[in-house]
Amino acid sequence: MVSFDKLGSWFLLLIISYTLVSLINAPRVSADAGKATPAEGEAAPPAVGVAVPSEMA
Repeated sequence: MVSFDKLGSWFLLLIISYTLVSLINAPRVSADAGKATPAEGEAAPPAVGVAVPSEMA
């Protein structure tokens, strides 16, 4: 059986690893966070940098 010292060390390593990954991959605030969403039935504008297919004739 594994000693409590090794389990404690593993648990501490787990907490430190999770904390570091959380800090590195912190959520970012998007540029359009304050903009209102389109009303029901209205089309949302395309995102910046997204190619929009042209209408077929």
